[in-house]
Amino acid sequence: MMDGNHDSLPPNLADILSTLSKFATPADQIQQQQSVHPLVDTYGQRQDRFKETTPLRPQPSSGPVIDPATITEWSTGLRCVSKIATQNPNFANAIKSMIANQRKNEMDWYAKRQELKREQAQKGHSATELSSIMKSIGALPTQQSHQPRSDKELKAELDAFDAKIYRAQMQMVAAMTAEMKALGVPFFGIEANLVLPDSSERVQDNATKRITETELQNLQSRMISYLEDMYKE
Repeated sequence: MMDGNHDSLPPNLADILSTLSKFATPADQIQQQQSVHPLVDTYGQRQDRFKETTPLRPQPSSGPVIDPATITEWSTGLRCVSKIATQNPNFANAIKSMIANQRKNEMDWYAKRQELKREQAQKGHSATELSSIMKSIGALPTQQSHQPRSDKELKAELDAFDAKIYRAQMQMVAAMTAEMKALGVPFFGIEANLVLPDSSERVQDNATKRITETELQNLQSRMISYLEDMYKE
């Protein structure tokens, strides 16, 4: 969760995924990958930004068809996403759109957070000035609103704002994860039986390698970084 006193830009999607994974159970992660949530901005407005994306349609292939939901190794996933990118003419635009929307939301959240901090500082300065003037003429403020707010009150207001941003981030990640799955990107929408809790003892009893939750998160982050490098403008 975001630190109430943190002034840097919000994390990129790979960092957000890593953060969210600490709060989600394996069932939550699989359910999140199987349902589309509307992307919302800081004020909770619906922004169905991905609804016009053309779903991936299977193309004839001379080689065996690999189901992205069964891929658990990076090299196989990389070959799969490269093939998808060449077969789906809308793939590049969909990824670029997600990158652009993510950055726009991050910048918007950051700007509004900075604006709140400036307002807090301004109100505190104005209240202090007014209090000094009233005291200089032998009068006392008659309204509680004229009294400077405590550091605790200011921090509570900022923490509440950060919590609102965090909820918006979670919905953004859910929407982007669902879009990745719809495009056929490996590691997003993986079959639940192929993902083990980190504490589980692995027994490979089939041809497809099973991976832990942490390994899946790492593969997702790696794929996101790869796509960002490939399609950033």
